[in-house]
Amino acid sequence: MILIKSAIDALSASGLALPCQPQLSLSTAGVVHVLSEWLASANCRTIICGYDADDTGERAAEHLAADPRFVRLQPPVVKDWNELLIKQSKST
Repeated sequence: MILIKSAIDALSASGLALPCQPQLSLSTAGVVHVLSEWLASANCRTIICGYDADDTGERAAEHLAADPRFVRLQPPVVKDWNELLIKQSKST
């Protein structure tokens, strides 16, 4: 599972070849800074924190890293997954 801030970015991430292909891209409709009950009880070996490559995304990743299942993955070069998808589609 990959947690992503917005619905458009979750859809965009699903269309990208990510280094680890999650089975579920989940928009949290904002940034989750705390490990809520539903997330703590998620039956996943790995949960990817795919929030934006900005200060808010980094702070959320730091908080969520308290759970050893969390791995940080951010879009390279751009701020979010939608920007990356647009950039890749323009280069082809």
